[in-house]
Formats: sequence, structure tokens, C-alpha cells
Amino acid sequence: MPEFLPPDGRATAIGLMSGTSADGIDAALVDLWPGEARLEIEQRAFRSLPYPAPVRDLLFRCFDDRATVCELCLLNARLGELFADTAEAVLREAGLEAGALSFVASHGQTVWHQPAPLPGAHPGVSGTRGALQIAEAAVIAERLRVPVVSDFRQQDFALGGQGAPLVPYVDYLLLSDPEESRAVQNLGGIGNVTYLRAGGTQEEIIAFDTGPGNALMDAAAVLLTSGAQVCDWDGRLAASAPVDAALLERLLAEPYLREPPPKSTGRELFSARRVRELWDAGHTSASLVSTLAQFTVETVAAAYREWLGPVDTVIVGGGGARNPELLRRLQAALPGARVRRNEDYGFDGDAKEAVAFAVLGYETLRGRPSNVPSATGASRPAVQGKVCLP
Repeated sequence: MPEFLPPDGRATAIGLMSGTSADGIDAALVDLWPGEARLEIEQRAFRSLPYPAPVRDLLFRCFDDRATVCELCLLNARLGELFADTAEAVLREAGLEAGALSFVASHGQTVWHQPAPLPGAHPGVSGTRGALQIAEAAVIAERLRVPVVSDFRQQDFALGGQGAPLVPYVDYLLLSDPEESRAVQNLGGIGNVTYLRAGGTQEEIIAFDTGPGNALMDAAAVLLTSGAQVCDWDGRLAASAPVDAALLERLLAEPYLREPPPKSTGRELFSARRVRELWDAGHTSASLVSTLAQFTVETVAAAYREWLGPVDTVIVGGGGARNPELLRRLQAALPGARVRRNEDYGFDGDAKEAVAFAVLGYETLRGRPSNVPSATGASRPAVQGKVCLP
């Protein structure tokens, strides 16, 4: 047992996460210990702190490839402070001191994800793949005075994988079932699915990014409301307008959607800039939000038909799980499956991904692989993450 954890393997940890929606930072405080059959996890507290508006604006400059190297450098340090603030907030929520922690696991904030070589790239990086997550781990380690596990994607990239998706290992631990085939569908900024065949093994997991989640809808809601809304609250904008069938057909021609797994994507492809181009082309009504919502639904349903086996239940998480119009349309597109939410299985949907990173960090400190090569394309299982000591 590595020295980071006590001999009995019990740990108290914080998982930190900010996803592709980039609306803020989630922190989950959990206890973890080895059970008889699988890892046991108990959530003790959860806090989410929104990004300050100027920070979020700069993040979106990164997503649109408009930030300078200087801004990116300083943003890494600034996010380290904000992630540490969120960790301290969840400790206060639980009435604990930082000394009670075994470690922190931080996903950071993805600002660029390039799982395939970039066409037309500078000759200095031609043929190179990579991903960049920022939020300086050294800042978090010094603030909380505990080891911090971060930068989880790089080992998988080094083994030829795409560094994504990262959560299927945890989905398998928490949600696999001997009798029911389940699709665990996250609808954050980007959509991703983990397919757990009834009674299947970890080696049989299928997982990949299905396409857009909320990213395009959010950008359209901002434009439609002149910034008064950062998303389509309760799906009301989408529900108020028809789908533009011609626009939807054009959107569904996106080549990524026809690529076979393993595959991953991000805001680099499904970007706010893309929505602005549609807006400037005259798509300036609520029909744009409705069409982008249907685009998300159709990409999910088509991915299931093309790449998954039978699906008994779809378990939806992420911000999209709070959009009743999106869930209604998803159920209509998948009539043979039951559409449910994480909460129906006893999990806090808002906290699930932060909890997942606490689990991944725990496995790192135990020296155990936590990537899923069948999902990422890596040549072998790998211990993921880098450990930063205070």
C-alpha cells in the first residue's frame, strides 16, 4: 500500500471537477475504503462555486483559440486558487479541517482537447495529439497541505489513447448490473456515454463522446436572451419553438458523428463560435435553441443505434438531466429504453463527476490502473494522474 494511504485503505478525499459547460467548480467530499466485492464510496458533502464572470469569459476565449499564451499561463494559476477555494468551501460544509483529508483529486479545467492530429497545424507540432487541463495543482497542494492528484489524461495519451472518456471506470463500479444493460449518458457541455452490458466485464465497456451536450444550446440561449440566460432554463426556449428540419439535417452531416469509437471531442468542434455563425446567418429565433436541442438528442440516439447493443435503461447525468424538454425528447427518440436520472439510483447527479475524480485519484495512490482501453484506444491499462506534494 503506498504511503499516501493508511494500511486499511480508508481515505477521506475531495474530488474537484469543472466540465465542458465551464459554469463553475464542483467539489465532493467522500470517504473511500476497499469493500469485499468492490470499492465502497460514501459522499459526505458537496459544494459548487460559479466562475467569476471575467474568468469564464477568458475560458471561452481559450475554447475559441483567442487567448494569448500569457493569459493561459496566468489563468492556470488563477484557477488553482479558485479550485482551492472550492475545496475549502466543501470542508466548511462538512465541518472538517484540511488535516482530515488524505488527498485531493483535481480534474482541472479542459481548455483544449486534440485527440487526433490537427490538420494544417504548425510544422513544429504536426502529427501530435494532446489535451490541456489547467488549475495549478501546486497551488491546491500548498493551500490544503495534502497530496493532489491531477492531470489524469496524459498517461492514456502516452499509450496511444485519446485520454477520454475518463469516467467509465467509475460508471462500471457504481452502475453495472447483472441483468440490465445500461447506457450511462452524461449531458454536460459535450455528451458522452458509457455502455454497460448486462453482466458484462470491465474489458467489455464501450464508451465515447456522442457529440454535443448542452454547449450549443447554451450558446444559443445566451444570444437569444442577450446574455440574460446562460442556458435554456427548464428547456422552455426549446419547447416554445419548432425544429428547423433543414438546419438539423445540415448539422447531422457533421463527419465526427459517423466516426467509430474510440472517439472523443470537445468545444473545439462544438463551439460557441459555430453557434454565432448560425446566428449571423439569420437563425435568430427560439427555433435555433429547439433545433440544437434536437441535434443533441439525435446524436445520442444515432450513436446508440450504431455502436451499442440493446439498452434497457438510459441513466442521464450532467446539466442536461435538469432539462425536462431534453429528457422528453430523448425518451421519444429511444422508445425501447427507460430514461432515468442518477438520482433514481441514489446518486447526487450534480456531484457524480467530482466523486468520480476522487475515486480515480484513490486508484492512482493505490497504484491501480483506472483507464478503460476499450473506450480510449490506449494500448494497455494505466495508472493515471500526477501526484503533487505540498
